[in-house]
Amino acid sequence: MSEINQNIIGDNNLQVGTNNGQIIQTKQIKQVTEVLHDPNQHITDAQALEIRNKITELVDMLASTGKNKGSLFKQEYNTFYKEFKISSYKLLPKDKYEEALIWLRKRNAYKGKKVLRQGNKEEWRKEQYTAIYFKAGNLGMSKEELYLFATEKLALKKPLTSLKELSDTRLEKLYKYIIVKE
Repeated sequence: MSEINQNIIGDNNLQVGTNNGQIIQTKQIKQVTEVLHDPNQHITDAQALEIRNKITELVDMLASTGKNKGSLFKQEYNTFYKEFKISSYKLLPKDKYEEALIWLRKRNAYKGKKVLRQGNKEEWRKEQYTAIYFKAGNLGMSKEELYLFATEKLALKKPLTSLKELSDTRLEKLYKYIIVKE
């Protein structure tokens, strides 16, 4: 039997010297789900973009600890899909849009607070200030009333004049007090 020499250049080429068996191709097959979007039932493109931005914001915050962004995106999208029983965020029903935004905000607060406090204290403090002032506003409290509330609840010796005066621990305690206040 004579020796066969063959050279091949390019992608997806098949080279056979003698065919004495099955030909095996080892390329990966990637399944892509095409989304059939019904504008009457599903969210708009602008709403889908807002959801995508919220998930991206969460992943960016979680990635600040050094974790792989790609795996975090996969994890967060899969969690979102499981929560709302959908295969793509664009297939979210219109009536569940507000619920999805609330769920993403809660997830961001829950997952992000620990990460921010460990990695970026200044950003964590800003998030705390924003949440405290927002909740106080919803309760109809002025800044002075909020500072008085904080002074009483935290048993401070001097009256509080700014939230920036609080240590991280006391800021966290105030956050917990104000969030549960009705």
